[in-house]
Parts: sequence; C-alpha cells; structure tokens
Amino acid sequence: MRLLTDDGRFGFVVTPLVGHGMFRFQIIVDGQLIGDRDPCPVGTAMKQLGDLPHLDDKRLGQLSANPVALLTALRFDEVLHDAATLSLAESLDRWLIYGYVYEGGITMIAQAYEEGAVVGSISVSVVGSAEYDSIVDAVRSYWLKINNDAG
Repeated sequence: MRLLTDDGRFGFVVTPLVGHGMFRFQIIVDGQLIGDRDPCPVGTAMKQLGDLPHLDDKRLGQLSANPVALLTALRFDEVLHDAATLSLAESLDRWLIYGYVYEGGITMIAQAYEEGAVVGSISVSVVGSAEYDSIVDAVRSYWLKINNDAG
C-alpha cells in the first residue's frame, strides 16, 4: 500500500511480505523513495509516527533558508537530536531521519548515511497536521488489519 499527500511529496509504502509481521516499509520525503526493500517488523514505526515530538526551538524555522544548518543542528545538538531522531524500521538503517511538529506542521528530513558520514542531498517535507494524521492513521489501520488477519 502506498499512501501519499495530494502532491505526492510525502508518504509511506507499507507492503506485507512472507513471514508473520514482516513488511516492506519505506518513506517518501520530498518525493524521494527512502529505504530498502528488505522485510522488517514495523510496530516501532507505527508507534513513533503517531507520537512525534513538539519542538519550539527557533532554529527549526531556518528550514526554508538553510536546510544544511538545520540538519547540522539536528545532528549535533543533543536535545534536538534525541527528540527528533526517528528509528522507524531496519529498512531505513542507512538513512538519518528526523521528524517533529513545529508551528503546527509536521517536518520530515532525511539524508543518506554511509560509514559514519552523511551523503547526498537533504530531502525535506513539511506537511499539515491534518493531512499527516490522515496518512498515518490510514497506514496504521492497514498494518493492524493485516496483522489481525494473519493472526
């Protein structure tokens, strides 16, 4: 199942695979498909996606002007890093992914991470809370239905 915002720039791909509770889990940030296709459990992702931290640090407002500075703050400021870092699923192990609520919108930021260093471009999506909640609720409902049907 692929669930996206109306503009297709943010969403999730959740596909049941062989093995009880195993799914392909990928996220779409800034129109880019992120994550590998390997099977993984996604219970942690379902919980984290519905419980993003509310942050009010003014540096987060730099997003449109300077995503590199924002990503640097998220990586190296211990308070921001600990609050916003998402460890959703093993399929995203080669990515740094941050998610948080700021000034009423949901922000997701992703960048590839290889051998201890970030590589490639920074992908950013900012989604209204209502649209984000709708997508996450649909993904969670789908996941619960598949798990209940399999059990």
